[in-house]
Amino acid sequence: MMSNVATKKVENKIVTKSKVLKSVELFSFLTDYKSTLLNSKTTYLNPSLQLTSRITTKGKIKFCNTDFCKVVNLNSKEVQNKKITSTFHPEMPKVILNYVKASLLKNEDALAIVKHIDSNGEMFWLNSHFSPNTSNKLNIACSIKSNASSKISVEKIEKIYNTIFLLENHVSYDIAN
Repeated sequence: MMSNVATKKVENKIVTKSKVLKSVELFSFLTDYKSTLLNSKTTYLNPSLQLTSRITTKGKIKFCNTDFCKVVNLNSKEVQNKKITSTFHPEMPKVILNYVKASLLKNEDALAIVKHIDSNGEMFWLNSHFSPNTSNKLNIACSIKSNASSKISVEKIEKIYNTIFLLENHVSYDIAN
């Protein structure tokens, strides 16, 4: 005798004890900050700095080097388990981070100039290389290696990012994209 068994396909969901907790998309932590306008001073970093960090699947900083701590003006204990988006400047266009997210989801590296903010409210720009996790460490989503952006590139990219930010927040995300 055959019985009918109902099967349910579950994609991108966290299931515990047969309850669905919430929908999850890998790398969604990259855009989970609130966009706002700030008038913050730009700091130009020493080009010899090499900032590295590893980000968990929940978007928290698992590891960062001393250069990273120095630049954000926090010690390593304060930085660890903090959301990576807490270092992103609120004026950072989400269109750019969605490009990074799309590349990481395809298991490809991504390059982006990212606008950050330190604990004193000063902004700085980093040329960042995002690499998806290819190791067996399941809780690490990606690693980020960054260098300081030059003053010339900041002057050029700032105009573009300001335009994108205004478009995505006041006109349409699709147009900004």
